[in-house]
Amino acid sequence: MSRSDLLPPAVYLIDFQGFQHGSEEFVIKEMCILDVSKPTRPLHTVYLPPCCWFELSREQKRTYHYQSRALHKLGWDEGNMRFCKECLLRAMDRWLFNTNSRNLSVFYVMGHQKAEILQRLLPECNIVNYQEAYNLRALPEATSTARCVHREHGDYCAVKKCYAMYWHFITL
Repeated sequence: MSRSDLLPPAVYLIDFQGFQHGSEEFVIKEMCILDVSKPTRPLHTVYLPPCCWFELSREQKRTYHYQSRALHKLGWDEGNMRFCKECLLRAMDRWLFNTNSRNLSVFYVMGHQKAEILQRLLPECNIVNYQEAYNLRALPEATSTARCVHREHGDYCAVKKCYAMYWHFITL
């Protein structure tokens, strides 16, 4: 029996925001991963878009403009780096997984759609819909004490959503 067999699974809370037009693939714009054992050190990134604004169709522009204005308030051109699955996995391995491997950890995310998106991105990870796991009808409220490290951009901020799950999780 190895040391990793004796360790309890690590628990991570994940939220992400982005853009989606119809049935097209979801474009991740912002992602936050919060290690429940280290809540003061979230892994947070705002991603650059996969293409230039002028390359989008008129319908995509209309949809993305609405999502930006009404929901997450992050502009299409904002971001620090381009999103790629391999970059995400490297960042997760480097910053979060010191004692447990990805397949021994539990990753909670709010909602069925986000759980499906993450499961496609991270098939080797144990992705759990937080709402279903804890029989929640509504999302916990975003806490007003949580601040985004990128900039203040409203209650749909991935950092605020992670902390809302965290405050709920620690009071169980």
